Amino acid sequence: MSQQSGRFKAGGKNDQVVRADEGFFGPGSIAWKVWTFPTSALQGFFRAVTIEHLDPDLVAAVD
Repeated sequence: MSQQSGRFKAGGKNDQVVRADEGFFGPGSIAWKVWTFPTSALQGFFRAVTIEHLDPDLVAAVD
């Protein structure tokens, strides 16, 4: 029987750590770090309000 290249220990147990796949927007991602700043939410809110007031089609849709 051939030896495994460090993948399994002598008892047949797996020594690799399986991590959860958090995708692109997990807690360690840059998107998470950006949105944790309180100014990010405020900037998004102000931008949405500004666009709503300046876009005539959007104003007509909201009214």
